[in-house]
Amino acid sequence: MTYGISPPNYKKNNGMVDFYCCFEVEPLENLPQGMVHIHLLPRTYSMTRYRGSVSQTVTAYDYTTKWLDENGYTNDDVAYYFERYDEKTIRELNDERNEIKIFCPVKKK
Repeated sequence: MTYGISPPNYKKNNGMVDFYCCFEVEPLENLPQGMVHIHLLPRTYSMTRYRGSVSQTVTAYDYTTKWLDENGYTNDDVAYYFERYDEKTIRELNDERNEIKIFCPVKKK
């Protein structure tokens, strides 16, 4: 499994944003030379399963934002956002079979 991780509060950043391409490594001593360690602490996340063209992934984030608002949650902008890619994730941009799981840190309003 691979992950794409965005830093906290990326939505309010009008400039360039860091985006990390990540792999799970265990034990930590097996971290390859030149790579950095990012440890995500346990917290509450919403999970949105998106299926469709990579170029339209933003619609999943829009849906999640609407769901959060309607259900008494807001983004927890002190934690990383991440996307999980597995064998269902297809690397071609316009393939409608592409599937991504999007995890957004949340908290009650």
